[in-house]
Amino acid sequence: MMHISERTLRNHLSSIYEKLSLSNRLGLLAYARKHGLEEDQAPPEKIWRSFAREGKD
Repeated sequence: MMHISERTLRNHLSSIYEKLSLSNRLGLLAYARKHGLEEDQAPPEKIWRSFAREGKD
């Protein structure tokens, strides 16, 4: 499993938001839904919490 720091995650998310002209995770989720990129899985808050935890190990 790959581990990244919380800061690295924030930097990657900021780059994604900028490239897609979005401002936050909610906008990213809406973008994913609009473009058919979302899969049925855990609620978004659980997904984001798991990403944040990866950088703390």
